[in-house]
Formats: sequence, C-alpha cells, structure tokens
Amino acid sequence: FDAARLLETNPSRLVSGYMESADHNRRSGYLDALPHADMIDVIAVQSTALEQFDQNPGLTRLIGTTAVITGDTIAAQQLLINGSGAGLSTALRQLDESLQTSETAALLIYAIEHAPASNASLAIATWWPRLRHEADIRDLLVDKLADPALGAAAALALAQSPDIQTIKALQDTASGNSTAARRAQMALDINRDLLLGEAQP
Repeated sequence: FDAARLLETNPSRLVSGYMESADHNRRSGYLDALPHADMIDVIAVQSTALEQFDQNPGLTRLIGTTAVITGDTIAAQQLLINGSGAGLSTALRQLDESLQTSETAALLIYAIEHAPASNASLAIATWWPRLRHEADIRDLLVDKLADPALGAAAALALAQSPDIQTIKALQDTASGNSTAARRAQMALDINRDLLLGEAQP
C-alpha cells in the first residue's frame, strides 16, 4: 500500500523508502508494486535510482525490476557495471526473457568489454544458452579464451554448445600450448563428457 501511494504521489521517494527499509518483505512490496504502476512513474523511479547506483549497489534489485519493465538498455548497462549480489543474477535472467535476442547480444558484448569480470562472467553464463547460435558472440568468446579474467567463463560457456561450428572453432584453437589452446581443449573435453553422459542409458 505504501509503495502504491508513493508511486501515485512521489515516485522518486520510493527509492529512498526502499533503501531505508531493512525489512525484506517491505522491500519486496516495493518491487511488487512496480509492474502495476504507470510507465512514467516507473521511469521516474529508475532515473532516481540510477543517479545513486554507483554509490548504492543495494539498488540492484530495484533497478533490475525497472529495467525489465522499461526495456531500457542504459539501465541494463548500469546493472552490468554496478550491480552485485543475487539481485543481479535475477535481473539478468529476467532481461533474457524480456529483451530481443539482438538486444541481449549487444548487452553481452557490452558486459565483456566494459563490466567487471565477475559481472561479465555471470552475463556469459546467463545469456549464452540463448545466444549460442549467434556467430558473432561465439567468435567473441573464442577470442576471449586467452583472457586472464574471462577465459575460464568463455570456455565453460562454449563447452555447453555441441553444434559443429563451435566444435570446429574450439578444435582450431586447441592446437599448441597457449592459454587459449588449453582452455579450448578443456571446453572440448567437457563437451565430450556431457555428450557421453547424455548417451548413456
């Protein structure tokens, strides 16, 4: 009730109310009210929260909820840069369900190029199953196999893809003794074990 009243009278005040509350159920009430609010009020909440986000990572769940409602890629980018905790994982899953494939692909590229490694790795793990047939994304992950921060996440993602294009790209990379080659071989080994496990009765 309090959240609905704030959305009708002073949407920006909902952000401070959310931050000031230590009660999980009360915070959930604020989040549950947002999908039923007018879009202009949701945008007002989102704008206020984004202004404070770099200093308050506790706003991750709130901004994640508004980003799903508004489809705002700028808000999604800020989630990738400043988000943390379980709220980020939930937001990335919900965004994957609500955005177009091209939008998710663009956000994953943004995450890999700009986000902290932990957030980029989470984005790779969350979004790759939907994007695994996108050649540009596959090639980007193959290129990242040598990356000290993201190489392992890229290898684990690529290991989940039995399609022939991915297997060939990994085989081409696996020759030699470089970091990229070792991770490509690791992905191939994991993929083989997964396929063998599926083939067993």
